[in-house]
Amino acid sequence: PAYNAHAFFPSDQAWVTDTVGKLKAWGFNSLGGWSDTDLFRKYTPVGERLPYTEVLHLGAYAKAPWDDLYAPKAEDQMREAARKLIPPLKDDPNLIGYFTDNELGWWDDTLFLSYFKMPQTAPGKQALIGSLKKHYQGKFRRLKRDWNTACTDFKSLSPTTVITLKPGGHGIEAVHAFNSDLTTHYYALVHRLVREFDPNHLILGDRYCQYYNLETAEASTPFVDVVSTNQGADWL
Repeated sequence: PAYNAHAFFPSDQAWVTDTVGKLKAWGFNSLGGWSDTDLFRKYTPVGERLPYTEVLHLGAYAKAPWDDLYAPKAEDQMREAARKLIPPLKDDPNLIGYFTDNELGWWDDTLFLSYFKMPQTAPGKQALIGSLKKHYQGKFRRLKRDWNTACTDFKSLSPTTVITLKPGGHGIEAVHAFNSDLTTHYYALVHRLVREFDPNHLILGDRYCQYYNLETAEASTPFVDVVSTNQGADWL
């Protein structure tokens, strides 16, 4: 209905029959993401069905990555989504695999600031402080070489702290390091959840929004079978 198909076809079944015929005639060998897989499954004879992929949106249920991905409730929400979405599909022989999400906002500098402003006791804020300690080898004076701040130690980096990059410094490397830690946490989590309910099908990544940070893609590689990105016509 969103594409006004009902103006051209008398029924959903007629649309499916026409569309499958065209896809095969044009040389397509699978259904793309966002396809109406329920309709294709319902109206295509078993021997004529095309392989397909499924978008799970596991992180979207926890508002990832902007809400605290380290909070226990994030894993609980994502597990509940996996429990609901995966079992009905896992035995389908036409299923290729799962996109765990679609176009998550892995904007490293903005994410750094977002987690920095979380309450001091939030697991995500504690993870960020831990990442800074690791990056600067536990020495706050090394952090001060890269950042302007009136703070004197890691534990005083409160949500209201004013902290800015020093021109010519290497503070952006600490931002990238936290982004790597955050994305590693996400990919390890969704890998564990998918495999909890389906040990067999491919994990196809979270399909980047054309642009992606290198450390994000590198963090994913131990936990996905495919690294995927959308290719929009307006972004080379």
